[in-house]
Amino acid sequence: MEQQKAITGREAVIQGLQELAEPKFRDFTASLTPGAQPIIGVRMPILRALAKEIRAGNPEMFLEQCRREFQEEILLEALVRSRRKTADYSGFLRNSEDFLDAVTNWAVSDTFSLSLVIPPEYRARFFRHTGTWLGRENPWHVRCALVIMLASYVDDEHIRPILAQMETLSHNDYYVQMGQAWLVSVCYVKFPEITGQWLAAGNVLNAPTLKMTVRKIQDSYRVPKDKKEEIKKIALS
Repeated sequence: MEQQKAITGREAVIQGLQELAEPKFRDFTASLTPGAQPIIGVRMPILRALAKEIRAGNPEMFLEQCRREFQEEILLEALVRSRRKTADYSGFLRNSEDFLDAVTNWAVSDTFSLSLVIPPEYRARFFRHTGTWLGRENPWHVRCALVIMLASYVDDEHIRPILAQMETLSHNDYYVQMGQAWLVSVCYVKFPEITGQWLAAGNVLNAPTLKMTVRKIQDSYRVPKDKKEEIKKIALS
């Protein structure tokens, strides 16, 4: 197989993935990712290495040929798009928006959102834009916004705007609730005083999300034991 075909052509990529498939890992992954496209059974470190090769070759050809038929194909697309170079902010935004409808499970959502590289000059505008995803009907659009925020925006500038947006987000979807809990727990780890006061104010999260948030905080090795007890009391009050 020629090197150029191996890192750009979709058919060669899919064939290579199928040769690396692990049936037991495929079945295990399928049990954890409801809503996924057919799963080949290739581990994430291999996908990350392949995505790096694709980006070094002809990523635009790969993206043009993508059919989103397999979970791993979509994960590769997520990894390639997350570091895609665009000419301007409009291109960067279009790159993200074009991918959202490919997201049908938490693995794809989180792979894209955690890997996304946001150029410094786009950060402010993109934060405002991802905030609009929180109001969309598609729960995976909402989840992507939450995970992008926890990965890239929990800082001095954005902590209060994030918490303010969390007050107006009350969603029934489990994966949205878990994403929201994950985000608030990261806020607490990085800004315990601000987030602790916010939680203590009450009625800022719906009951299932609050319960998940407390569990996330209590599971964190970065939160002292006494603080975990304080958060538990808040949840029970």
